[in-house]
Amino acid sequence: MNEITLPKHNLVEASDSKSSKNIEIEVPAKLNSDVEKKKPLGLYEKFVIDISSGKLMDEELVLLLYILATGRIKLGTGWQEQHEAKRIIVWEEVNEIRNKLSSNYASALGKFEVRGYTEVSAVTSFGNPKEVKLKSEIADNILYLPEETLNIINKAINDNKIVDEEEDLLF
Repeated sequence: MNEITLPKHNLVEASDSKSSKNIEIEVPAKLNSDVEKKKPLGLYEKFVIDISSGKLMDEELVLLLYILATGRIKLGTGWQEQHEAKRIIVWEEVNEIRNKLSSNYASALGKFEVRGYTEVSAVTSFGNPKEVKLKSEIADNILYLPEETLNIINKAINDNKIVDEEEDLLF
């Protein structure tokens, strides 16, 4: 009869809540070392994965292009929000983009905040945020987005381009 060799195991102690006895559980050494090797994703990697996996809405992707195209990593919020929205309207008009971002700016900015992409960079005298900026890990790498990620952003922009109605007519 052939003997089977099992991988080395590490013993891990756990307690049984009913009897308050310690129980030894064998964990394969390889599994234990694999868990230790995994590093948590950095914010920039999470940002790229979120874009690539389709988690961002169109207005968030348009906001991202607005940031890239204008170089504005600091964005108005709170009472400054209306001023930023006016700049976005002009940018949308110049670039012939539907008002997807300007009409959803507060929502897009709020989603960026919830996703952890931004942080407060300026406050009013009462301590209310008036400006947010992309966190440095994203801002420092934003010009180096992978081609696949840029293609997703470009698709969102193309989907939101203003198309001359005459071009759409079929003869």
